Amino acid sequence: MGDKWHVVSQVQDTEISETGPGFSHVWVVKYMVDNGPASGTVGVVRIPVAQHTDETVRNAIDAAVYHIDEVGGL
Repeated sequence: MGDKWHVVSQVQDTEISETGPGFSHVWVVKYMVDNGPASGTVGVVRIPVAQHTDETVRNAIDAAVYHIDEVGGL
């Protein structure tokens, strides 16, 4: 699905942990959908720093864009 979207930016951030007390360090990766029913939509995925790889980011964005396209096509 990588031809349906592109990465706009990525920035490291700290946010309140969802799994317990404290904070988590994440990469916030912003993307834009290039074609399909949701063309022009901008979204973000949050990836834990330790899991920030091209494969993890691609899979997360692919999954998000799939659902965005499904809703965009209603």
